[in-house]
Amino acid sequence: MNKKNPKNINILHLTDLHMGVGNLNDYWPTVEYEFYRDLEFLVNKHGAIDIVVFTGDITNRGTKLEFDDFNQWLKKLWQKFKTMNGSEPYLFTVPGNHDLKRPGLDMAKTFIESWGQNEGNPAFWEDPEDLNRIMCNSMFRQYTDWHKALNIGKAPSNNIVEGGIPGDFSTTIELHGHKIGIVGLNTSFLHLKDEEVEGRLSLTMQQWNKACGGNPPEWAAKHDLNLLITHHPPSWLEPDSQKRLKDEICIHERIDLHLFGHLHENRFLPIYSHGPSSCAGIQGASLFSREKYLDTKNGARVQRNHGYGFLQLSFEGNTINYRLWPRASATDEGPLSIIADTWYTPLDKDDSGTP
Repeated sequence: MNKKNPKNINILHLTDLHMGVGNLNDYWPTVEYEFYRDLEFLVNKHGAIDIVVFTGDITNRGTKLEFDDFNQWLKKLWQKFKTMNGSEPYLFTVPGNHDLKRPGLDMAKTFIESWGQNEGNPAFWEDPEDLNRIMCNSMFRQYTDWHKALNIGKAPSNNIVEGGIPGDFSTTIELHGHKIGIVGLNTSFLHLKDEEVEGRLSLTMQQWNKACGGNPPEWAAKHDLNLLITHHPPSWLEPDSQKRLKDEICIHERIDLHLFGHLHENRFLPIYSHGPSSCAGIQGASLFSREKYLDTKNGARVQRNHGYGFLQLSFEGNTINYRLWPRASATDEGPLSIIADTWYTPLDKDDSGTP
């Protein structure tokens, strides 16, 4: 229970851990220590975590070993929750482009081209023997097997609706007298090559409909708040998918908040506006990746930041208010620490959260 204010709902937004990435063993212990220390500070100040959302790139290569190692870390994190205030939050995840086993280049090319020509093909959605569907299921087999066996932060199984693509789902949970709807959609199934794919990924109405049990408006209307989670930000979808996201999915009456990752930095995108209402898009920073990366534009090795998001929702009648405490690593003035993300604006000067 949220001990600071039982009417508030606190969400921990994690993304892009890349379990198994090179130099993880060298640098991760320091990042992990500072993450726990900073998280405990926020929990003591703002209350217990009710929901953990992990928006993809859990692993680096989507192997069973990496998912097993991630399970060990999850157990450690949930033990930390108990020592902080005895909480046991729900956990919800979607796969990222590092959580799948990529097919060979020829097979990937065939799958992508076929999808572009036949994304509405009924066979993919209805026929379990469809070759493209078999390939899609195979790419995410390790993620699917891991998630099926997961017993940490498990939502009631009778409330889970599985969608048509691995990782797609919807569920309903009750927290502090409120019904919360959560829907996850896989945006990674076309991210099969190392080449630039920004603006070329897909999110279909079939995904949205199947994940929500065939009737998204009816599903959404049952809840006091609805949360969408994907791995990729909207800009990585092709134009028709971006339009679907804005005009069919992320309208305020259906989705209130959209959480995603992939680009490894905190951002707030209030871009889904329809008249006086809007759906907020919140991008999370990478919890961990390579300590440095190569900037292809200038060839320089750039220090990568680490971070996460602490999101609080409050309800006043029919109004939903939210505040975000974006966190990021800082190394400019000494050892690494995780603090308020000073590049994230606007922030309240008194407590480093959004106004």
